[in-house]
Amino acid sequence: MRIKQVSCRNFKSFSDLTVDLDEYNILIGTNAAGKTNFIRIFRFFRDIARHGLGNAISLQGGAEYIRNVRIPADVPTEIGIIFENELGVFNGVRDTAGGSHTLSFHQIEYCFSLQIQEG
Repeated sequence: MRIKQVSCRNFKSFSDLTVDLDEYNILIGTNAAGKTNFIRIFRFFRDIARHGLGNAISLQGGAEYIRNVRIPADVPTEIGIIFENELGVFNGVRDTAGGSHTLSFHQIEYCFSLQIQEG
């Protein structure tokens, strides 16, 4: 599965970001442009899959290090990733009338919205 798009809102140094990815991508920019924080989006998803959400937040340094400090605390942190799916075909899916269908899908989307409560 190829990653097709990455997005985030109120994550690290990003206020709002959506990046469409191609087969090959190069990440370049000046110092403090957000390259490392962009990579941390992928690490955060990896850590959620491997260790669960609570531990993934801890591995980022805690809730206070996930959100953008320049954005009000009541704005949720949102992170999304879209995968292009080449194998998403299910044969024999039954409907309520007993019929059989083929179900296919072309992308898988994972999104998280975290409301971090202070205090």
